[in-house]
Amino acid sequence: MTPTLSSHFVCGLLAGAVRRGVDPVAVATRMGWDYEALNAPGARVTAADFSSLVRVLWDECEDELIGLTASPCPRGAFALACELAIHQETLGRSLDRFIAAHGVLTRDISLSLDLEGDMAVCRVRVQEPELDPTGVLQELWLMMVHRVASWLIARKIPVALVDFPYPRPPHADDYVSIFPGTHQFDTECAALHFSTRYVGLSTVRTESELARFVHQKPVDATAVQGEDTTFSTRVRTMILRQRGLPLTMPSLEEVAESMRMSTPTLRRRLREEGTTYRDLTRRLRHDVVLTKLADPHLSVGEIAHIAGFADAGNLTRAFKRWEGMSPTTYRGERGTEH
Repeated sequence: MTPTLSSHFVCGLLAGAVRRGVDPVAVATRMGWDYEALNAPGARVTAADFSSLVRVLWDECEDELIGLTASPCPRGAFALACELAIHQETLGRSLDRFIAAHGVLTRDISLSLDLEGDMAVCRVRVQEPELDPTGVLQELWLMMVHRVASWLIARKIPVALVDFPYPRPPHADDYVSIFPGTHQFDTECAALHFSTRYVGLSTVRTESELARFVHQKPVDATAVQGEDTTFSTRVRTMILRQRGLPLTMPSLEEVAESMRMSTPTLRRRLREEGTTYRDLTRRLRHDVVLTKLADPHLSVGEIAHIAGFADAGNLTRAFKRWEGMSPTTYRGERGTEH
């Protein structure tokens, strides 16, 4: 069955878009909806269409807060915050960096992460709640933070409790699919509560995975972005989690044993996905190098050690094969020289 959502979520976003000069009827028509029918009691849209609408309105409004705050948030702010987040070692540090980066780009919505006993609490506050009368902006950002956090560690994070700073709405049943967990209303602010054990888990995503996530995934309303079931991603994640950094590569036999399958089976599964273990480990090392080159505080020699190269010379030779230039030249072109 195709997941659907109350049109409340759509109408709330369209109302904000009007403040940025967007014609809601034209957008509804573009999405294949009857604008008047959206306001009818019981009207629903597919979760996939809602996700598409968010991306359309980000572009049309040139505002990632979709007119639901006093000032627009520039397009690309979310992607930039994610890019900074993936360069941290753990989920807690990644979320701290994501929150700090987003706070520089907008003051109209604030995010915070607090550790309270055995719970991590991520709070979302809007500076002028009257501009978000239906609460849809706060709901959207609770959803996005949860999706980002789960994606960063390649694991679905169970939500223990979700706070909503308003009375239980008629569409509250939709929260079961969007925010699995217990819900409470009339709270001080919007918030997600999840176990602190996830905060210390390793961030395993790289820049090569970021573009697809930012383009497709963060506003998927009913799909929590966690574990990728492809064997290539499972192998990458296992290496990063079990081996950590500095990067050391286990043998294919060791990986197969950890995944409780035979070596020929794993080799065949990877081949079916269009890759080999050798190619996968090369790309993983490449991704680690690219990620660390974005940190201007690390020297090429330090990055060589982190990525498992014997020395800076070996890294430089490999990098020239990958990118056609030295790591120093690559950094210079991106303004991140050490």
